[in-house]
Amino acid sequence: MNEDIDYDPYNTVFERLLPEHPDQKARVHALIAYGIYKEAKRDWVRSYRKRTGQAPDEAAHKAFADTQNAAVLEAYRSEASQIATDHVEDVVKARTPRIVQEAVKGSFAISFWSSLLANVVFATVLLLLALISAVVGFGLPVQIHVAPIG
Repeated sequence: MNEDIDYDPYNTVFERLLPEHPDQKARVHALIAYGIYKEAKRDWVRSYRKRTGQAPDEAAHKAFADTQNAAVLEAYRSEASQIATDHVEDVVKARTPRIVQEAVKGSFAISFWSSLLANVVFATVLLLLALISAVVGFGLPVQIHVAPIG
């Protein structure tokens, strides 16, 4: 790790990016925002070296830290939120065909077996009713006459 780029006696930026009682989503966004801050700091160190020909000293680092005000931190948070949202959308888009395929396949099997079971139960109940009515002598009030063929 390059000490010139990573100089910080103690950096409070992460604490300032993280809400007081963060949930998991807020922690992830704060971590992404902190990474964006570190990129900005790396770019600043490179620019400083190019401009002055030397690594920034403690006073220069303090001056950079002072530029990390609420508006800058909010910009990091906003960019972090957009990065997280874009990533989630990309993952969902990439996995949607497989999710749909599995959902359709799974729902067909469930529908098929539940329909088959319902039909078997219904046919069994009808058969039992017909058998009970034949044994008891209870029939339909309609007589069916079959005419002989020929």
